[in-house]
Amino acid sequence: MDEEDDAYEDYFETQMLRDMQGIEEYEQQVDYFEALKRVEDKVASLGASERESGVEQAIDDALEAEYLMENIAADEVAEEQAGYVAEYQQVISQMSRLCAVIASNNKTDAKDKKVRVEEAELLDLCPRIWALVTEYDKQTQKNKGQCHLETLLKGTFSLLSVKYPRSVLRISSCNVHLYLKIFEKYIFSTTAHALDQAADFKKIFTYLFETMRGIFIYAKEGSYDSLFKEEGLIPSLSKVLQTCFLDHS
Repeated sequence: MDEEDDAYEDYFETQMLRDMQGIEEYEQQVDYFEALKRVEDKVASLGASERESGVEQAIDDALEAEYLMENIAADEVAEEQAGYVAEYQQVISQMSRLCAVIASNNKTDAKDKKVRVEEAELLDLCPRIWALVTEYDKQTQKNKGQCHLETLLKGTFSLLSVKYPRSVLRISSCNVHLYLKIFEKYIFSTTAHALDQAADFKKIFTYLFETMRGIFIYAKEGSYDSLFKEEGLIPSLSKVLQTCFLDHS
């Protein structure tokens, strides 16, 4: 049995040596340097015009790809800009409807004639208002001409007459965010209508003043401390003090 095993191993060793020898012989037969030289000669044999044509085609392809990427990016920006205007219009429409309901409710004492304003709708509206303010600076002048932060602030201020504490504080936070963005816009304004803008800004400041007064009414009640933290009002109020009374006093 041992002799058969030895013979079996000898056979495979011999076969492996032959295979290795065949590979070495094949490698010796193939001249890689010669193959490379043939490729180089082929390229050199091309006419100058053919080589230039190939280079020009590569450049054209690269420029076309770059042009397509720029167009895609421009289309994405255009869609985003159009989306901002559409969102602004939807938010204004929703706020106008809510303000109309609130105004109608305030005019009547009859409970059966009052229309309920759902707090969930108010709470859902606030992040959309916040996003419009945050993204405002990224918009084109054309879009800014169609979307007015002052109109948003007037609308959000009108919503403060609801009786839901969380909604009031969240809307107040939006008001502060709006005011600070408008304040920034007026501070850095260099238009010829600066005096008119200053007159308009006094109205804007009134919205902030009344918002702050409402916030302090809630602040007197200890039960609303957690809401102040949850709605991020403490940093917002600090920023008002820093911006209005320290940086631009």
